[in-house]
Amino acid sequence: MSSKKLLFSLAAGAGIIWVAAHFYDASVTETVRVVMQKTDGTHWSVHYELEQQTDRLVFVRAPDHTRVNRWQPVSDQFMVAVDTATNEEFLARRDGQPFDQVSISLTPTYIPLLKDYAPFSPFTDGGMAWFSGRFKVCPLTCDDARRLTYDFRMEAQRLDYIRLPGLSGQQAVSWQESADDGYMVYVGPLAPAITKLETIIDPGLPPALQASLQRDLPPLMGYFSDRLGALNERPMIMASFSSTSDGRYGQQGGVIGSQLFVHWYGHSLYERMKNNDFVNETLWFFAHEVAHLFQGNLFSNEDSWIHEGAAEFMAYEYLQSQGMSDTFLSQQLASALTLCEEPLTDDLFAKHYACGLVVASRIDSELKMNYPLGLFRLWELYQLHVEQHPDEVGADAYFRILAELTSQNFANSVRSYLERQFSA
Repeated sequence: MSSKKLLFSLAAGAGIIWVAAHFYDASVTETVRVVMQKTDGTHWSVHYELEQQTDRLVFVRAPDHTRVNRWQPVSDQFMVAVDTATNEEFLARRDGQPFDQVSISLTPTYIPLLKDYAPFSPFTDGGMAWFSGRFKVCPLTCDDARRLTYDFRMEAQRLDYIRLPGLSGQQAVSWQESADDGYMVYVGPLAPAITKLETIIDPGLPPALQASLQRDLPPLMGYFSDRLGALNERPMIMASFSSTSDGRYGQQGGVIGSQLFVHWYGHSLYERMKNNDFVNETLWFFAHEVAHLFQGNLFSNEDSWIHEGAAEFMAYEYLQSQGMSDTFLSQQLASALTLCEEPLTDDLFAKHYACGLVVASRIDSELKMNYPLGLFRLWELYQLHVEQHPDEVGADAYFRILAELTSQNFANSVRSYLERQFSA
C-alpha cells in the first residue's frame, strides 16, 4: 500500500501542519518472497520482496541479536537494529520511509544459538545446510504470522544440488512455506539417491562415524516403527562438521518435520571419538531425535516435559535393548532425578528434560504391569487422540489417557509430582 498523507489542522493562528504517515494493512493475507543466493562458497545473500510496503520487517524467530553483527544490508539506506521496547531485531530504512524490498549480505559460518537452530551448518566439502525458519520475516509484527505465506527460492552455482524433503534439483529450486518451523536446506555437491532413508553425510566426518550412522540408523528407525507405526514421509538425516578457531567444541541438532540433523563443531572428531562418553552420548542423541521423528510433531512448549521426557526414556529403552553399558544408562537416570528435584532456576528447558525422563520412567514401569510396550502404548493412544482432536496437544489429554490406562490416582500422583518440581 502506498503512503498516504493525513492533514491535521491546528487552530493556532495560521498554522497548518502536514504529517506523512504510512499505513500497513495487517488484516489481509500476504506472500513474502525470500530469495537465498549463493554466488560462491563464501558469498551468500538473501533478498526480500513484499506485496505491500511496510516500515519495518520483524523476524519470526529472534532468540538473540546476532543478526545485528552478521547481517549487512547491501544498501547503506537500510539497517538491522533492535527494538529496545520489544527486544526484537528488525530490518528498516534509516530514514524511516516505507519499503517493499531489501537485500542482505550474510555471514555463512556456523554459530550455535542457545534456543534455536543455527542459520548455517557448513560441510567440510564446501556444502552447506541452512535453516529457512531463521529467514522468515513479518511486516511490522509477527503477532499473526499465520496469515503469511513464504515463497522461497534457492539460487546456487551450476553444479550445486539443492535438497529438502520431497524436493531436489540443481542450481535453482523454489518452494512454499508457512510461518511454521521451516526446513534445513542442503546446498552442495552431494547428489540425492533413491533409498528408503535419505542421508546427507559430511564426507569429512571420521570414516568410523560415517559407517556407524549408515549401520545403526536403519535398525534404530525399525525399532520405533515397530512400536509407533511407520512414518508418513521419507526421513532425511543430515550430519555435518566444521572446525573452530577459538577452542569451542560441541554439537547441536534436532528434528524439524521429517528431518533429523546434527552438526559437530570444534577440534578433531578423531580425538573426541576415542572417549567412550562421546560414543554413548552420540548414540543417545540419535535415539532421542529419532524418537521425536516418530512423535509426529506433538510438541507443546508449555508442557515440553511430555515429548522431551518421552524421547529421553525411549532413547534409554532402545539403547538398553542394544546392550549399552548399564553404568551409562543408570547415570542418565540418576542425573535426571537430581536435576529435576533441585530448586527451580531460570533454565526451565533442562528441567523439562530431566523431570520428563523421571516421570516417563515411572509411567513406563506402571504401564508395563498390563501393557508390554509400556510408555509406547501411552504414546500410541495419545497420537490417535490428537489426530481426532488437534487442539488437545498437552498435559490435560496426556493425563486423561494415562488415567484410563492406569488409574486416576496414579495420574494425579504424577501430575502432583511435576507441579511440585515446577513451583517456585
